[in-house]
Amino acid sequence: ALLKAGHDVVGFDVSVAREDLPAVTWYWADLFDDGPIVHAAAGCDVIIHLAAHANVRWCNANPNAACRLNIGGCQRITYATALSSVKRVIFSSSCAASSPQSVYGWSKLAGMLLLESNLAELGVNVVSLALANVYGPGEQDAARVVPALIRAAQTDATPTLSFGGKLSRDFIHA
Repeated sequence: ALLKAGHDVVGFDVSVAREDLPAVTWYWADLFDDGPIVHAAAGCDVIIHLAAHANVRWCNANPNAACRLNIGGCQRITYATALSSVKRVIFSSSCAASSPQSVYGWSKLAGMLLLESNLAELGVNVVSLALANVYGPGEQDAARVVPALIRAAQTDATPTLSFGGKLSRDFIHA
């Protein structure tokens, strides 16, 4: 959508090859490498921060790694923003941050607060999106709910629903 609207887009990713987006200037590097993140942010007006460990069970089982990316990644965005001309950061938070009950929810809340407090001092506008279950092409985590439900439907299996099937969730196709 950004490309179609005429924006120049810079992508930064550690692992996903997106050959289907040749108009994007790509940086293949770790968020924790100083040079590439600063270089990628240079000249940008807006950063859209999507990097996260998003599997709740994985985050609970690996709290140090989850917090390193979900909180530390926000600090890295703060660092790159401070050294650039970025005026707005759009942060992909989570509905789990509104009433955290897991390492994932707490880490997304902490990342959001870190961005908002640090970047306010720089005059940078922060928009945090409280997203729910995002799914779509390229989904790689077979344990997430939408791929699990699709797999169950394709194999005539009975899907397993957590919490006795009594929770309601929003789904966002991207």
